[in-house]
Amino acid sequence: MEGLLIGLRDFAIEKVVSHVPPVFEARWTGKNTCPHCGCEKLRIKDSFWRTIRNISIHGRASRLLIRCHKYRCESCGRYFNTRLAGIKVWSRTTELLKRNIFQAYNKGVSCKDIANEHRIGVASVERYYHQMMQHKSSHWANRTCPRILGIDEHRFTRRQGFATTVLRLGPPQGI
Repeated sequence: MEGLLIGLRDFAIEKVVSHVPPVFEARWTGKNTCPHCGCEKLRIKDSFWRTIRNISIHGRASRLLIRCHKYRCESCGRYFNTRLAGIKVWSRTTELLKRNIFQAYNKGVSCKDIANEHRIGVASVERYYHQMMQHKSSHWANRTCPRILGIDEHRFTRRQGFATTVLRLGPPQGI
């Protein structure tokens, strides 16, 4: 239930540090594994706090304080930091916040208004928008263009007019 307040799964809110602006001390409850070999046998070498920008709560930009660890994998001997779901490795912003900024930008809200609402710079708004555009366009990058395209028009009545049908036809069967 607590993940619903901050919009992220595998997080538990430990305490509310501040009400204005909302700052939550959260704990990562997910499973830690080595990103290199997948081993679960890890040794904690160091601990540190990460401050993460999160979605607005009641019109106020919120932040998360998360206790993270530096681990050493007992299997491969490599070092790595805690990997948090919904937050990229070097990012200080949740992907949910980036998605909200992207949607507001697409609806025509100005960069300055978005920046003021989330208490970030205009350049950050632009950067998050471009990151989300790159993410969205990567889904289309490996798709192939259809080799055969069919177009047909139908006339219903004089009042209803025409309807145009566009079809992507696959390769002929038996080839």
